Amino acid sequence: MKAQWRIFRGQDAGTHSRWRATKAVARVWEISNAVDAGTLDPAQAALELLRVELRLAQAADRKRRNG
Repeated sequence: MKAQWRIFRGQDAGTHSRWRATKAVARVWEISNAVDAGTLDPAQAALELLRVELRLAQAADRKRRNG
């Protein structure tokens, strides 16, 4: 998935910690499995994926500001 690739690229660049990246990828897998099982609407899944990436971006911004 593209979302996982972006998360791991951020981890490789030092933007995301390994812990945050692992949690985010696990959440991406949960969302993907829920869509496959039919328990989550694809539109809602897209919003959830955006939330995951937004949380990572916010955490990276805090990390950058706080050193």
